[in-house]
Amino acid sequence: MSSIIDASKLEELRRICGDEVDAQLRKGGEWGLDEATLRRWLVARKGDVKEAARDLRAHAAWRAEYVPNGCISEEDVRDDLEQDKGFLPGYDKEGRPVCVVIVSRHQAKDAEATKRFITFALDCAAAMGAKTPGWDGKMSGIFDLRGLKSSNLDITTMRNVFDLLQNHYPERLHKMWIYCAPVIFYGAWKLVLPFIDPVTPPKGAVRVRKGRSGALPSRL
Repeated sequence: MSSIIDASKLEELRRICGDEVDAQLRKGGEWGLDEATLRRWLVARKGDVKEAARDLRAHAAWRAEYVPNGCISEEDVRDDLEQDKGFLPGYDKEGRPVCVVIVSRHQAKDAEATKRFITFALDCAAAMGAKTPGWDGKMSGIFDLRGLKSSNLDITTMRNVFDLLQNHYPERLHKMWIYCAPVIFYGAWKLVLPFIDPVTPPKGAVRVRKGRSGALPSRL
C-alpha cells in the first residue's frame, strides 16, 4: 500500500489539513504534519485523501485536548504505574520497541485513567523508536495472561486499546501477542472483537496463543 502513496497525495493531505491541524498535533506533543505522519494516515486509510484528512483532523483535535501540555506525565498515571504491569524492556531484532503487559497485575478500577496510561505507554514507545535509525514507525506488544483472574478482565480497557490503535495510532502496530490465554479470556475477547476494525491491524498482527511451549518466537 505504501507504494501507491505518492508525493502528490502527501501534499494534498497536508494542504487540506493546513496549519491548524499541524499546530494541534504539535501542541499535543507530536511532530506535526511531517511526511511520516501524513504517510501513516494515508496508508491506514488505503490512500483515500479525504478519509485520511477527516480522521487526522479528528485525531489532532483530540490530541490537543487530551495531551494539552505535549506529554502525559508520570504523575498523571501514577496509580497505573504503581501496579507495575507495563514495561518497555527494549527492541525487537528490527529495532521496533516492544511493550510487555502482565495482565494479572491490572486492577480494573478506572477505565479512563487506564486509557490515559495506555496513551502514555504508546507515546513512550514511539519516543524509543524515534531514537533508532531507520525505524519504520511500528511497535509490538506482548500481553502475558499467565495467572489471569476474572477480576483482571477489563472489557472497556480492551476496547480502548484498539480504539487508540485505530483512531489515534494508525500503522503503529507491528505484532501483538496475547500469550497463554486461559479459558476465561475468550468470553471477553468475543465481546471485544466486533469493535476491532478488521482492516486496521495488519493481517496476522494479533495472535492469541493458548499454550506456553513455543507460544512466542525465540527471538522477536
